[in-house]
Amino acid sequence: MNRQLPARLGRFAIVVLGALSVSGQPALSQETPRFRSGVDVVPIDVAVVDSEGRPVPDLLAPDFKVFINGVSRRVVTADWISFVAGPPRPDTIAAEGYSSNQQASGGRLIVLAFDQPNIRFGGGRVIKEAIDHFLDRLSASDRVALIGLGRGARSIPFTADRNRIKQAVAGLNGQLQAGSTTPIFRVALSLESAREITRGNTTMIEMFIENCTEATDPKGREFCEAEIIRMAHEAVQNATEPRDSTIRGLSDALSSLRSINAPKSLVLVTEGLAMFDGEEEVRSQLTALGSLAAAARTSIYALRLDDRRIDVASAGRQISPASDAQIRTDGLEALTTGSRGALFTVTSTGDAAFARIESELSGSYLLGVETPPDIGPGQSSPLRVEVARNGVTVRARTQFTTPAADAGASARSTQVAAVTALTTPVTLSDLPLRVISFNFQGSDPSTLQLLIHADVGQAYSAPQSVAVAYIITDDAGRMIESQAVTSRLQPGSTGVPSPLVFSAGAALPPGNYLLKLAAAEGDKIGSVEHPIKVSLVDGGGLQLSDLTVGGPVQSGTTPLRPSVGYTVHFGVVHAYLEAYGTAASTASVKYEVARDEQSPALVSEVVAARAVGQSRALFSKMVPISALPPGRYHLRALVDVGGARVGTLSRAFEIAKPDAATDAPRTDVVLRSGTELFLPIDAADLRVPFQVAEALRSEVLQPFAARVPAAAKASFEEGVGHLRSGDYISAEASFKRAIQPGLDFTAAVTYLAVTFAASGHDAEAASAWQTALVGGGHLPQVYVWLGDALLRIREFARARPALEEALRRWPSDARFARPLALLNATTGKGYEAMQRLQQYLAARDDDAGALYLGVQWIYEIHLSGATIRDRAADVELARTYADAYLRANGPKQPILNQWVDYLVKSAR
Repeated sequence: MNRQLPARLGRFAIVVLGALSVSGQPALSQETPRFRSGVDVVPIDVAVVDSEGRPVPDLLAPDFKVFINGVSRRVVTADWISFVAGPPRPDTIAAEGYSSNQQASGGRLIVLAFDQPNIRFGGGRVIKEAIDHFLDRLSASDRVALIGLGRGARSIPFTADRNRIKQAVAGLNGQLQAGSTTPIFRVALSLESAREITRGNTTMIEMFIENCTEATDPKGREFCEAEIIRMAHEAVQNATEPRDSTIRGLSDALSSLRSINAPKSLVLVTEGLAMFDGEEEVRSQLTALGSLAAAARTSIYALRLDDRRIDVASAGRQISPASDAQIRTDGLEALTTGSRGALFTVTSTGDAAFARIESELSGSYLLGVETPPDIGPGQSSPLRVEVARNGVTVRARTQFTTPAADAGASARSTQVAAVTALTTPVTLSDLPLRVISFNFQGSDPSTLQLLIHADVGQAYSAPQSVAVAYIITDDAGRMIESQAVTSRLQPGSTGVPSPLVFSAGAALPPGNYLLKLAAAEGDKIGSVEHPIKVSLVDGGGLQLSDLTVGGPVQSGTTPLRPSVGYTVHFGVVHAYLEAYGTAASTASVKYEVARDEQSPALVSEVVAARAVGQSRALFSKMVPISALPPGRYHLRALVDVGGARVGTLSRAFEIAKPDAATDAPRTDVVLRSGTELFLPIDAADLRVPFQVAEALRSEVLQPFAARVPAAAKASFEEGVGHLRSGDYISAEASFKRAIQPGLDFTAAVTYLAVTFAASGHDAEAASAWQTALVGGGHLPQVYVWLGDALLRIREFARARPALEEALRRWPSDARFARPLALLNATTGKGYEAMQRLQQYLAARDDDAGALYLGVQWIYEIHLSGATIRDRAADVELARTYADAYLRANGPKQPILNQWVDYLVKSAR
């Protein structure tokens, strides 16, 4: 397997935060500050909440006052940033089968830190249910990590697996041991009392001796004094050693979190951090944690479990004095105040405290503050932030550190940036990505061949250098495959702005996996996670690959390998499927394009198997879709063996909007004469078969027979007889004999042309009908036959003047309107084509073929950005034609409905 990523990343892929002790390249920011000012500014993150803990999102830069080192600094910008994902925009919803980073809100990074050393055994049970509720309320894009502080405590890296976190929390019960006690003292030993005793406070010692049941004689008093001093030292040690352990653990955790350059929130669950009066060194350590939290972009919230609540839950242990709570609270207040967080005391279930934290984590402000000229890079100074509004609380750090220059940032390669992005638990979305994978049978029977396809970025017209890195992990989080490359990626569609295309492959055993892919192009970075199920599709006696859909395909031939492209631009989609097994070469596939998996087919194509070896066949077909409106569709593959259906597969794709049908503000243009617009026609519309039976009907034949001179009558009638019997050779000879010098030959030449047309000789027929016009120009039927023949042989230059002359002579005869409509459509005269078709359909609303063209042409005119009259009137006309088409039992009702639906939606 390919192991090209650094060893450091391999370890990270398995453990990620590895008990939150991570080394390596700094991860890339998901939320890069961008300020709208020409002055040099620095970012400061601030939360502002009301009395209920709800964020206040409507503040402006003038509402803030920022003091650095005691000096007021100008707030240039104040941007409210919401961390709660709203409903996805329609244009960011991932295509079916794809995973995309465009729906990602980025999500919140939340660390649950369980302070085992400072929670008595069993104390964690009182808050477990509240943690479960809190986890259930988080959005899908949020990531949660767990730090178990203390000996042997379990830690979990950032994950979306809430159940994994819940199960780990259930096993964290606390490690704080109660000090040994003796029943000889009538008063409880508080932490405050214990601290005074360890400092040699004789008054406090004497007070306990006086309340000692054993102090009945000098020897007993001596025993009582020794016992209270021992208990005091033990109590202080039991408070300070766990505190010091937790401070060290938090320092290690924050140092690790610093490598993830994104906002984070750490929720510390504890009974408290004891800090006695005069412990300035401890206060300095807690202040240093605040500075470390600022560098790690981490806010610290503390949930102090009320020890009285735990005592009640722990079957009658002695309740601690109130002074103990304050000592344990002082350290937490020093920690949270300096790290832009808050302290909450849990006196019941903890649900209210978690709800308050969840509310506060829903958003914050990113202030752009003018760079202090008197503070050098990397220097720390006191920070104070105020807001000019009553009833609000400002959560800001107490220390500000001027950002140090990143000397290596500009030199960092895009490949390193892509690899580093894999270590960032949040989804990065500066560079749009969408990923899909497909399964095929490989040469190794123990594995399947995985095809990975990624669309990188948007609207590229030329190749770009892009770094792509990915890792594939199994269900247990073990890395199975990895890759990191930098290459010049091509746009997916030539001549159309489109995403860049990245493809890769991997051989994997069947099973479930997770692909995380990151890409860097220029200064834009994106990442995305994609779940993978490696398996073939069971088709009875066959095994089937995944169905792929692609387009456009650049070559003019049908490809013999899969192509992938969700968006189709050029009127054809490539369908590809493979079958495996002894019956593979006998299978057939019918590809259908429909609106969804259940709708009737709009387009269908049948493809036979192309055998590749004894047990593999492929089914590749270019399916024409030029008649379909823009939008989302499904390609279906109906797999048959021996006439029996063995499988149906489906894959979604999208037909792109043409330039004139974009979502930009619409300016309707009424179609005018002289505007070049080619309208589609089917080749069959031009080749209207000649109906000899129509020519022999009495009402058609009689006007011509009446013109036949007496001398030629016998030959003409003989020719008509042969024509009726289908003896075209004899009919031709008879009509030629009826053409005599000096006599009216109009009828004989006209029916000689009928004979030619009936026998499939349209060129000869057209020439004969053209000759017949010399004497029969007053007969409209000759023009009808001549026009149809010239269209069948595609002699458009000769057809146009003949048909136009006929229409001038018989303007109410709709028979000339239809061929003229087709002629104008093929020569770019869209306005004239539509006018003539409307004229024809006004007289012949039972012609299903012409009604079909009527709806299609209205749709094409709107697709080009024009209208016939206006959109509402055009929609009404299209509906009229569609209803008539239904009454005429037209065979293409589904696609007609698609055009009408498109027209209705575009008219809104």
